[in-house]
Amino acid sequence: MNRKALEKHIHIATPVVWAGAEIINPYTERLSRLISLLNEACQQTGPPIVVKKAIVDVYSVAEAGMLDSYENIDLKSYSMSEQQREDKGMAHWWYASVRRAFDLSPSVNSVLYYPIDVCWEDSEDNTVAHPGTLCQMLRVLSHNDQEERLVIGNYVSSNHNKEHIEAEVRRLLLSRFPHHDPTISRVRSEFWGITRALFDQFEAACSARHGYPKVADPSLLLILFCLGAGKQIIGYDLGRYKVEGQWGQDKMDRQIERARQLINDFADGRFCQG
Repeated sequence: MNRKALEKHIHIATPVVWAGAEIINPYTERLSRLISLLNEACQQTGPPIVVKKAIVDVYSVAEAGMLDSYENIDLKSYSMSEQQREDKGMAHWWYASVRRAFDLSPSVNSVLYYPIDVCWEDSEDNTVAHPGTLCQMLRVLSHNDQEERLVIGNYVSSNHNKEHIEAEVRRLLLSRFPHHDPTISRVRSEFWGITRALFDQFEAACSARHGYPKVADPSLLLILFCLGAGKQIIGYDLGRYKVEGQWGQDKMDRQIERARQLINDFADGRFCQG
């Protein structure tokens, strides 16, 4: 069998909720460059992996005609006010972008969610942006990609407040789901991948419960779904994530509380059980 026939096709999904092309365009340029570097890295060793496109959905009042276009980015703009976005719930955008990433090509059986606003500095302090590191995560995701699989990107953040939140949310998760693998430490990770087979099951479970719930932590919801349905969750170490700034106590408390509510709601049978 030739190398072309062995190719695994992957899409990247990322929504954008900022207003203003002057903010969005520099990030789409970096994302386009990352796809090129990823494809170079993933062709060097192992089974061939091809990141075909990044699906970028812009949910804001940004003028579509002012947004730059790239061959390896499928960008759609939806004019939407801040209130309309809030009414939908932030996690809706992650879900919608992943759905569109699968719908765009039947040959894509895996989608990587990768936030467009990641720090793009490729350094020892920010290995989540390193093409070689991401390529290895894609290999884990796309291996036997007909299976139901969720891959969570573990990392250590430079933000001490963020680390505190994650440790507390992980403790809350283990208190209700003690069978969760504690080595999958980043239970609200911004970096995760999902196979089509698992996403279809998740979507069907949510549809049976009157649609995708308005939660702000999609990776945590996916982990909860997998724990409830006995699906495979794999942690992959992405290294370090450079996060600027510090957060106040109020913001930390709100994020912990919303995670607590989601965990309890799911454990009590109110969300998307398989």
